[in-house]
Amino acid sequence: MQTSSLCGKPDDDESRREWTVKDWWLHVGAWENEHGQLCFGSTIAFSAMLTQFSRVQQKASKQDLASALISQLSLVRGRPVEWAEAIEITATITGMPEAEKQRLLDLDS
Repeated sequence: MQTSSLCGKPDDDESRREWTVKDWWLHVGAWENEHGQLCFGSTIAFSAMLTQFSRVQQKASKQDLASALISQLSLVRGRPVEWAEAIEITATITGMPEAEKQRLLDLDS
């Protein structure tokens, strides 16, 4: 796992879901001036932060949707959804890479 400049905090999309607002702006080198105003070194840094934040939130939303659908399917069927089917649903909704999908499917064998 990579770490960011945030004192060794994990720097991957999953970990970033837990970042505070301050973590996000520190990550791109922003700072607070003596008047308490947030300052970015450039509009590129600000844009990068927004782009990364959006990607992480969108990915989280897709994972949450897949989880909710699997839960509802389980309720409707009255039994748990099989591992392979849950992985297929999640892969379809999130656009999971084939290698990652296969790695998860292999966990069940």
